[in-house]
Amino acid sequence: MISYITPKDVSDMMHAVATTPPDDTSYITDQMMKEQPALVEYLFRLDDLPFDLEETIEFSESERDYIFYICIVVWKILSQSTRPTPTVTWSDIFSVIDDYEYNFVRLIKEGSGKVAGAALQMIEEHPEPELLRFITDAMRPRADDPNFPPIRPEYHAIATMVFQIVLTAMFSNGKHN
Repeated sequence: MISYITPKDVSDMMHAVATTPPDDTSYITDQMMKEQPALVEYLFRLDDLPFDLEETIEFSESERDYIFYICIVVWKILSQSTRPTPTVTWSDIFSVIDDYEYNFVRLIKEGSGKVAGAALQMIEEHPEPELLRFITDAMRPRADDPNFPPIRPEYHAIATMVFQIVLTAMFSNGKHN
């Protein structure tokens, strides 16, 4: 039986990753590269990937570090959970992206009420709601810290989409929602 990820699991892993000594950081990246090479390459190539936007995307180094940090936390939580985490392929990633683009366009055409309803349904039906909450909170501005999240406002939606693509791809292995 699969046990669900708890808020404590997320908090503990965030702390573990954030306090990893600099000498051990490359070990974590190497470990992720062995287990999820397509995801690591996807994260390294964010500026080169198609987002079907008219302008190019150029994340700063600190923005890239933050995106990578969030994705490492997600990967480590899933890899240490009882849930099987298959190796994600480029085909899986592009399938998730294609599905998101299709559903996003469809929802926009149906109106804002459908978008809100679809978001609520996704949260209710997500196999790991704490991870979905974690990636959502990772991009939520904080009243006590005007510099959070450390992503430029014009890139908030794109970073959120990257987090969602990574999370969905890790669950799907070609069979995402």
